Amino acid sequence: MPGLPELDIARVRRWCGQRVPEHARDQVRVECDIGPRHLTIVECRPPWRQGIGPEWTRFPIARLRYTQATNMWTLYWRDRNLRFHRYDQLEPSPDISVLLREIERDPKVLIAGQPTRGLDVGAIEFVHRRLVEERDEGRAILLVSLELDEILSLSDRILVVYEGEVVGEHAGAVSEEAIGLEMLGGRTKSAA
Repeated sequence: MPGLPELDIARVRRWCGQRVPEHARDQVRVECDIGPRHLTIVECRPPWRQGIGPEWTRFPIARLRYTQATNMWTLYWRDRNLRFHRYDQLEPSPDISVLLREIERDPKVLIAGQPTRGLDVGAIEFVHRRLVEERDEGRAILLVSLELDEILSLSDRILVVYEGEVVGEHAGAVSEEAIGLEMLGGRTKSAA
């Protein structure tokens, strides 16, 4: 691809190929899409149910943008609206390996704000499955959602906030009615 160093493209492709063990590649792959001035690292998943076609779901994880004038790579992250933003925790680097190491770091906490807003049913199921996988791997997840069913099905502990104040806290089974009352500003005994 003109404008991108071939050696760096090869490094990123090799890095992507090493992310998933051979025995799991029918369930997930990490690939590199090449653009005119960037490389996008993409997680790929097979169709979530039979009969919807052979196309794998492609979920961009990060973008590595190359500035030819300075020979520098810059790391970008993607938000829930599919927009990329510069990752400001790491300065641009001429060494793409520095950026790949940052992507590979293992986060302890994930913040998911309205993670399924605007997604179709298949994509919602994929996001929910990923959140549960991340939780099962020991990560703390802060899920912020207006979808009550999503909160009830995914959460180990629920805090209800009304006008900036915690009005309810639940660990375990809780009724939709109790949560609904708290969402309207009412308090239950658990928050008193």
